[in-house]
Amino acid sequence: MAAESTSPRSGFVERRKNPRIFFEHFGTLTPREGHPGECYIVNLSRGGCMAYFSDSVHTGDAIVVSFSAGDRTFSREAVVRSERNFTHLRRYILQIGKKLDFTTVLNISFDEPLDTTDFGYISLNHIE
Repeated sequence: MAAESTSPRSGFVERRKNPRIFFEHFGTLTPREGHPGECYIVNLSRGGCMAYFSDSVHTGDAIVVSFSAGDRTFSREAVVRSERNFTHLRRYILQIGKKLDFTTVLNISFDEPLDTTDFGYISLNHIE
């Protein structure tokens, strides 16, 4: 059964198997058949993340996602579950509003989930 929690401000009910946190940190995404590239992780759960990326990866590609929180670095083998190119307007808004220059949003599923201790550490230490 999926965990359910309600945000007091929005009334939003989280029905995901692995609830997510807003993360918003840079990381590294390495395709199995390619070179590492910078990514921007937008949200994170024990089971995966959503990230912005600019190099060529496709749905089903095997990748490795690495990121830091606090004084620790985490790395997970993963699979791209979906990819979507940003519209011109969305790219422009990201460039102006956040000074980000990425072309694609990826939904990523980790091969092995983060354990609860690591996820708790990340939740408490991801603010720079």
